[in-house]
Parts: sequence; C-alpha cells; structure tokens
Amino acid sequence: MSDPASSAEISELVALLEQRISVIGDSELRENDPDAQLEQLKNVSEAIGELHVQLKDRIPFRLEHFLERCSLDKALDWARDMLAEKES
Repeated sequence: MSDPASSAEISELVALLEQRISVIGDSELRENDPDAQLEQLKNVSEAIGELHVQLKDRIPFRLEHFLERCSLDKALDWARDMLAEKES
C-alpha cells in the first residue's frame, strides 16, 4: 500500500458521502424538481467515484470493499471512524 490517505482526504470523502445522503433526503427538491435532484445525485456520485479512484490503494481493505460495492452508508461509517482514530 502507498502512503495512507490523509485526514483531509478522508474528510473530503466523508463530506461527499454526507452530501449524497442530504441530496437523497431532500424531499422538497424531489417534489419540486426531481430532475435537479437526480442531477445533484449524479454529480456527487461521480465525485465520490473520482475520489475513490484516487484513494483506492491508500485506504484500508474494508473501506475499499464498501466503496467498490457501493455500500456507501457503511463506507461513511467506516470513514468517520477512521477520522476519529486519526484525531485521537
């Protein structure tokens, strides 16, 4: 494995995963402009995918597994735990 992902990179991943949840949960946007919601979801999903490619060889196997399999809620929990460990 190359150098492990930095706290900043993991923070970016957490922010993107949280943004994805926010977009999915935006019922007002879904009701008023579903096309815009889909576009936002597409954009954040692409950003997650691009960051995943950058981090692929630098993150723990389990986080890689969750991202690869699109288990993004689990990936978010794992990434948050990683940040908490780095901060302590």
